[in-house]
Amino acid sequence: MSEIRDKGAENIWNHMPNGEDCYVTIDIDAYDMSLVPGCISAEPNGFYFDELQKALKSLNDKMNIVGFDFVEVNPKLDVGTNVTSYLGALTVAMFLGFIDEKRRLKLS
Repeated sequence: MSEIRDKGAENIWNHMPNGEDCYVTIDIDAYDMSLVPGCISAEPNGFYFDELQKALKSLNDKMNIVGFDFVEVNPKLDVGTNVTSYLGALTVAMFLGFIDEKRRLKLS
């Protein structure tokens, strides 16, 4: 995380070839533990929502996302507020929006 915060997500992807097909796996424990109380494996100093949003946006801008999955959300472990499940759903919707927007721009 410190490297991503120091260099910025867009600079981390520089070693990857532009436009290549890319499959992305997002794990809920990438988020900071303060955001995902329903995740037993989250750790301190993880992503905050805006950081993961920027990272996924820049990855989508650089690569051809052919698919993705979002793993380790367990509603049974989510404490009362369902905040972990909500953040998971929000992340999926956000990333789908980035992918769709890029594809629509290519078609126009």
